[in-house]
Amino acid sequence: ERLWSDRKIEMKYSDMRYDIYAKLRRYFLKPAHKRDKSEYAEIMAEIEKYNDRVKEKGDAGIPQITKNSIKRAIRFKPPKRERERAGITR
Repeated sequence: ERLWSDRKIEMKYSDMRYDIYAKLRRYFLKPAHKRDKSEYAEIMAEIEKYNDRVKEKGDAGIPQITKNSIKRAIRFKPPKRERERAGITR
């Protein structure tokens, strides 16, 4: 029972992280002249909100989103479907 509830929480936060990283990748896949600073600010606010929620949970094995994790997510080549959705076909 307890293990399952912990696992559900981990999956919820994992999904949230994935969504945030996907937004970052879509943002950085756009040409520089098409990037909107307000969109970036919204993503950063979402990251801050996520990290605050993780801190409230305490050390439940849920990783925060850090500069290094953002760099890794951006370097990671997104799936073809995600690239096509962003209008990029590299």
